[in-house]
Formats: sequence, C-alpha cells, structure tokens
Amino acid sequence: MTCSEKERNALLSFKHGLADPSNRLSSWSDKSDCCTWPGVHCNNTGQVMEINLDTPVGSPYRELSGEISPSLLGLKYLNHLDLSSNYFVLTPIPSFLGSLKSLRYLDLSLSGFMGLIPHQLGNLSNLQHLNLGYNYALQIDNLNWISRLSSLEYLDLSGSDLHKQGNWLQVLSALPSLSELHLESCQIDNLRPPKGKTNFTHLQVLDLSNNNLNQQIPSWLFNISKTLVQLDLHSNLLQGKIPQIISSLQNIKNLDLQNNQLSGPLPDSLGQLKHLEVLDLSNNTFTCPIPSPFANLSSLRTLNLAHNRLNGTIPKSFEFLKNLQVLNLGANSLTGDVPVTLGTLSNLVTLDLSSNLLEGSIKESNFVKLFTLKELRLSWTNLFLSVNSGWAPPFQLEYVLLSSFGIGPKFPEWLKRQSSVKVLTMSKAGIADLVPSWFWNWTLQIEFLDLSNNLLSGDLSSIFLNSSVINLSSNLFKGRLPSVSANVEVLNVANNSISGTISPFLCGKPNATNKLSVLDFSNNVLSGDLGHCWVHW
Repeated sequence: MTCSEKERNALLSFKHGLADPSNRLSSWSDKSDCCTWPGVHCNNTGQVMEINLDTPVGSPYRELSGEISPSLLGLKYLNHLDLSSNYFVLTPIPSFLGSLKSLRYLDLSLSGFMGLIPHQLGNLSNLQHLNLGYNYALQIDNLNWISRLSSLEYLDLSGSDLHKQGNWLQVLSALPSLSELHLESCQIDNLRPPKGKTNFTHLQVLDLSNNNLNQQIPSWLFNISKTLVQLDLHSNLLQGKIPQIISSLQNIKNLDLQNNQLSGPLPDSLGQLKHLEVLDLSNNTFTCPIPSPFANLSSLRTLNLAHNRLNGTIPKSFEFLKNLQVLNLGANSLTGDVPVTLGTLSNLVTLDLSSNLLEGSIKESNFVKLFTLKELRLSWTNLFLSVNSGWAPPFQLEYVLLSSFGIGPKFPEWLKRQSSVKVLTMSKAGIADLVPSWFWNWTLQIEFLDLSNNLLSGDLSSIFLNSSVINLSSNLFKGRLPSVSANVEVLNVANNSISGTISPFLCGKPNATNKLSVLDFSNNVLSGDLGHCWVHW
C-alpha cells in the first residue's frame, strides 16, 4: 500500500519548514510514495508510523534546522518521532507535539532546543520513551506534567536545570512503568528521601552523574528498586563511606561512583554483588587494602580502583575473576610484587598498575595467558622486566606505557614481535644500548613515541620518523638531525650529541606543509644559521 496524498502533503509541509544543507530529504517529492522516503516508515496499510531523522554521529554537515511544522498533526498514526542530533538552536519545543496522541517514542535530544518544556507533552498518554537530553538551554518550571505519562518507560532530561525542582524524585517515582531514568548534568544538589511509597518497581537504570550532590550516599537509595541493574553517580561531590547496605543491590551490573570525595575503607559487602560486571570507584580517597571478598565478583568485566589511596598488596585471589577485561589499579599506594596469578586472566584487555609502590620482577609467567591484552601500563613503579631475549609475548599490544620501569640495560627485542603498537613510552627505563636497526622502521606505525632519559645510542642521520609526538631527548644519539614526515607535531631531540647544520632540516622541503608545533634541538652540537626559510614555519 502507498501512503495517502494527505499524509504525503503533511510530510512535504514538514520538509518545507526545514533547512537541509546536505539534501537528505531530496527524494521527498510529490511524485513518489512517501512510504519509500528515507526516514519514513509506514505500516502495511500505508499509514505513516515513524519518522527517523536523527543525524548520525560524525556527520555535522547533515544536521537539519529550521522549524517543525504543525502539519505533523495530519499523521494520525505517527507513533515514533526522532529528530535527535540536529541543529534546532534557539527553537522552542513545539507545544503541538502534545497533540500527537499516538506517539510512543519521542527523541529530541542533542538538538539545541531552548525555552520552557511545554506542559502539553504530558497529554501523550501512550508515550513510552521521552528523550529531551542535552538541550542545555531548556528550562523546567515544574514537573507535574510528567506525572500524567503513566506509560513512560524511558526518560532522559539530562542537561536540564532541576536544582529548583525539589520534588523531582517525588514526581518521577510516581511513574509506575519507568525503567530508565537519566538525569545527568541537571544541577541536582540533594537526594532527599521520597515521601511515602515509591513506584520505582521496574526501575533498572538510574543516572544521576555530573550533578552537585554534596552529601553522604543515602542508604535508602540502595533500596529504591529491587530491579536496579545500573546506578551511575559519578562526578558529584559525594562524601563519606560507602554504606554496607549497598549489598541490597542484588541485581546490579554496573556501579559507577568515580570522581567523588568518597573515603574510608571499601565495604566487604561489595563482594556480595554477584551480578556486578562493571565497578568504577576511581578518583576518590579510599584508604584501605583491596577487600578479599572482591574475588567473589565472578561476573566482573571492569574493575577500576585507580587514583585512590589504596594500600596493601594486590590480592592473589584475583585469579578467580576469569571474566575480567579491564583491571585498573593505577595511582595508589599498593606494595609488594605482582601476583603471578594475574597472568591467568585470559580475557584481560587492559592492565594498569602504574604509579604504585610495587616492586620486584615481572617474569614471562606474569603474562602466560594474557592472550587478549592490548594495553599494558606499568609506569612509575619499582618493578623491572625479567624475560629471556627471545621471549615471544602471547599478546599484541596497542598501548605500551613502561616509563620509570626497569627494562634495560638491553633494548627490548620482544617489541619487534608487536605489530599493532600505537603508543610506546619507555622514558627513564634504564636502557643503555644501541637502538637496533629494525626499530626505526617499526616505529612508522606508532602515533606517540617517548624514549627520553635513557642511555640510548645510534646515528640519526638516515632515520625517518613518522609519529605525531616524538621524544628522544636526554640520550646519546649522534649524527645529523633525522628526517620527519608531515605528520610530526612534536619533535624533541634535546640533550644529545647531534651535530651538523640546522638549515637542511628546516629548508629541505620549502613548499611542504607540516604540522610541527613543538621543536626542541637544545643542548646538542648543531652549527650554522637558521636561514631565511625559518619564517615559513
């Protein structure tokens, strides 16, 4: 079935009010079936049911703007309207949208709408999904209109100012079907307990991140819903200890408390959350050893405890976290050695133990089953690598951060077998060796290279460098300045024994474009003048 002339004309009037810089709607014409138009979906009787005109991520020049025409009221069966990620800047949300009685799905997020949210949206009694998030100029004078949306399952008001709406929790808790609530960056400054019984019986996701919550985590929050699977309170001002009653979140899978001011010991009761898959407690001030019950979190995929004041040793019992993909314990005060048992975590992708007081050797056995490891961060520890010269790692790394970590005195030959590296830092790694000839061609794939503050030697005269950031400073390199590609943005070869003149480096390609913004040749034995071509840099 083709669409009716009435509905086609309604859509054409809607198109007429829009600015369409990339001609996304060029096929919308009065000579074609509107059910075949991009962004339009009809039912099997030719009635328009859905309009999907969101702009794909990374397509800034495809954004629609202009006015939303009331001709949409002619689409009596429209149940899905998505205009997200467009450019309706300085445009109020049209109040007539509250008359689209069949709407079940409305997404106007990330589109620059401004002004008061029209209370008429409360007339959409069939609405299940409402996303007005990240329209930072939207204003809310009250929330009573939301209480009429009895079918609502998903609500996102992120970016709207709720700091004057002291009853927000009371109003929203009256929505009997609500399963997802997103209130990120809403300037909420207090979590007051709701008065009376709440209807959050189906709530699965609660996001209150990036607000101004300046208090202890209230115990009642952990009993707000038995069905909660995701609780996000990151980037607030929460203080004090995590209550032991957090174990009430028996179905929780994702718990994010990072970037707060939480302190004290970590409660053992966290180890009772057997369904937990993501636990992020980073950037707080916890002062304690890592609780041994954490080893009971067998479903855990991500554990981030970085940037705290944790002490003690890394639990050997972490070997039981067989599903772990990300382990970040960086920037703490952990002591002792690295348990060999970590090397059995065959699903691990990221391992960060940097900036701790760890000491001892890292052997091949520490990596024996890390087949999927992509990111290794061991910088700024008292650890040192102790592997055979012919060691063939079981992984292919992308990020290798081993600064202030004992690698030397020999250059690490095992790097030759790593074909996917993007970032390599081995500053202050105790390497006192001639850089092997294979290494410079190997670095052509690398985006960030830091070998500074070692005793590396070699002639740079015939070397070609391609990384965006290159730091070879404070070594024993000699010869002429190396050749660099147009991709290089930062080149630091200070404090070496590089000789010759500067002019060939600066003037060798007078018409070439380059991205160089930082260039440090200081404390070498260069000679000659800069030449007039310096003005082109």
